[in-house]
Amino acid sequence: MIRVNDVRTPVVLFASMTICYVVSGVLSAFTLDLVSSLVQILAYCILALLVSWLLLRYGNAGDDVISAIDGIADFLLATVSVIYNDASHVNI
Repeated sequence: MIRVNDVRTPVVLFASMTICYVVSGVLSAFTLDLVSSLVQILAYCILALLVSWLLLRYGNAGDDVISAIDGIADFLLATVSVIYNDASHVNI
């Protein structure tokens, strides 16, 4: 049985990485290459977190590191949830 907590972290990290990749491409199209490179570096860091989480989680090692990465994913999810909820209540 798959628990929500087991799936939430990789989904959040993969979605964050994908968003960074798309934003980097858009910035590059507008010739903002320096900012695009910084966003791309952020995407690579998120990819490193995702790979580390997968290797440690399914290798049954590094519980402290797994907890820290889960905390980062929870923070990202909570931040996006707050932004989405605030934006959905705006009446135009």
